Amino acid sequence: DKENDNSIEEKYTFAELIYYWIEKLNFNEDMLYLMMMNLDKLLNSKKIILNEKNVENIMFTCMVITQKYYEDEIFSDKDYSKLKNIDYDDLINMQMDFLEKINYSLLINKDDLEQYKIKMKRVWKKNMIFLLNS
Repeated sequence: DKENDNSIEEKYTFAELIYYWIEKLNFNEDMLYLMMMNLDKLLNSKKIILNEKNVENIMFTCMVITQKYYEDEIFSDKDYSKLKNIDYDDLINMQMDFLEKINYSLLINKDDLEQYKIKMKRVWKKNMIFLLNS
């Protein structure tokens, strides 16, 4: 089983891996926006810089924390660690580190979420037009 789990991350691109996690964690559109808002909080804290070595773990940790905070039905940390194929204690430490860096600030009000959706849809639309014109 471990061998099969390792091959999941090796055979997917980063984008495919994110999509795989989204599917497995049953993220809906709102959960994706909430996750992105939490990721923005981390990046705006200036306490971490995303790079090739940490981006995958940070994204996964952000997804786990977002799901735990905003969803009623969540997985156990053991299930999350199996999905990512990481050590249970490492997952716990990654979550604690993430939460500390954002000062445990997970509360997002509905109006902020709606404004964020509008903002991101504009950004994506602008980028899609740029891609279509190039």
